[in-house]
Amino acid sequence: MSEKFNIWVFLKKSKSDNSGKLAIYLRVTFNGGRFELSTKRYAYLENWDSQYQRTFSDHSVNLSIERLKTKIYEKHSELMDEKGNFRAIELKNRVLGKTALPSILSLVDNHNDNMNKLIGVKYSMGTLKNYYTLRRHIVSFLSTMSLKDLEIKKVNHRFIKDFETYLLTNTKRSNNGVIKILQSLKKITLEARALGYISKDPFALIKFKKTPYERGYLTNTELKKIEEIELNPRLDRARDMFVFSCYSGLAFIDAKNLLKKDIQIGQDGGQWIQTKRQKTNQKCDIPLLKKPLEIKEKYKEDNGDFVFKRISNQKINEYLKEIAAVCKIDKRISFHLARHTFATTVTLNNNVPIETVSKVMGHSKISTTQIYAKILQSKVGKDLRRLNF
Repeated sequence: MSEKFNIWVFLKKSKSDNSGKLAIYLRVTFNGGRFELSTKRYAYLENWDSQYQRTFSDHSVNLSIERLKTKIYEKHSELMDEKGNFRAIELKNRVLGKTALPSILSLVDNHNDNMNKLIGVKYSMGTLKNYYTLRRHIVSFLSTMSLKDLEIKKVNHRFIKDFETYLLTNTKRSNNGVIKILQSLKKITLEARALGYISKDPFALIKFKKTPYERGYLTNTELKKIEEIELNPRLDRARDMFVFSCYSGLAFIDAKNLLKKDIQIGQDGGQWIQTKRQKTNQKCDIPLLKKPLEIKEKYKEDNGDFVFKRISNQKINEYLKEIAAVCKIDKRISFHLARHTFATTVTLNNNVPIETVSKVMGHSKISTTQIYAKILQSKVGKDLRRLNF
């Protein structure tokens, strides 16, 4: 594929001097990218020849334009000889004499600033927090080498492996937690490579191997205990919100933010939750089963526009630990266990197709749902006892 390299000289109408002259700029287009450079010269609109991209009479201005164009062509030729393949940003930096590459922290900061602008549009605050965490660990790791920052080209294979070792030995992160941080860093280095700051992928020879782990869930017996136990009003509200999610699959933040208007009458005449998951922005339509319908009716006159009273994740998890103790359930119970219970105990182990469960839970990939695909011992026994042996 042949490259597209073009220089266009124009008057920038948004910039002018005190006499009314307009700034003269060059727009360089190269291989799908482009940038603009100021000539630091000005011209009146009536003295500008747009066809030939020069003034009609100011020869000193025209000479400045030609000199800058010549410099661009020269730097373009230099880069062609050196690299053969490069991007517009590299040409701009070469013309401006900016030979120093950006640092790893400046790239992380730029990434985070751009992501922050898209919170609620493309990303969630939870996703952005992962990159704030990445930055914090990079700063801490660099401090062990008496460094405050590092040029991006020095983020190589050795750096990645040393950073991984640091995370595993100096933080409380598990192997899977470390992999999550490294995957965030990989996104930064991929962007750096796309921008031409580095030529090789430092993760090229690195493979992530996650440690398998079992996701907890409540059995039918445990869930019924929680549903039926007598509780004081404080724990009762926490229990109802938790049980609602056990039968709807809502994550904590989605249950917390669930509005009464989000529950609509569906095509089948039943009541449906129609909303989007905050984490993924994936649409999910969830039919309300008998138990969540009862809970919804219980609070229909309370909590204003919201289905449930406002509460923090930390506080409701404290309440759930109290409830587990009262029910004598020896499991580490947090609100997210409700989502696991919905996937495992309530749906998959009652023969609901995994494709349906995936859609209800708002997963973008069915492989995510397969993590929850556990088979309860009671179902295994029931299925096998159908055999006549």
